Order: sequence, then structure tokens, then C-alpha cells
Amino acid sequence: MLKLIFGLNRTTKLSLQMLADAICIFLAFGAALAVKHETAVFLLASDFWLVTLFTIAASILLFFQTKIYKTMIRYLSSGLLTTILNTAFLST
Repeated sequence: MLKLIFGLNRTTKLSLQMLADAICIFLAFGAALAVKHETAVFLLASDFWLVTLFTIAASILLFFQTKIYKTMIRYLSSGLLTTILNTAFLST
């Protein structure tokens, strides 16, 4: 499986990373609201979807702005980890 992923071109890997980030943001946002409201009825509200789409778009743009997607995670350093944590905090 890893050979397949490593064999993909850069654009496909970037698209998969963005999709994974979007899914994680959606799940985290939805889970936080479910815990807060103790129900999932908020999924029926159009405001939820609008805010969620805005949050996902803003987060991905922030990730691009901080060049997280250009950095090779394979060579993770303390500076990169700090950048990732700061960006995730700003996204939140």
C-alpha cells in the first residue's frame, strides 16, 4: 500500500492530503458540535454546512500559506512541528 502511495505523482499526493485534511476537519467540527448539543440534529441546518465549508476552505488556505503542504513530512523537524501545531491552532 505504501509503495502505491509513494509512487503517485505530487499533484495526486497533494489532493489526497487536502482531502484527508478536509475529512478530519469535518469530523472534528461535527464531533465537537455533537458533544456540545448532545445530538446530531445540527446536520440538518444549512448554517452548519456553510460554516463547515468555510472552515475547511480557510484551513486549507492557511495550510498553503504556511507552506505545510510543500514540506516533506518524512523529514519532520521541531521547527516544522511547531509550524504545524501553530497552523492547526489558528485553524481551530
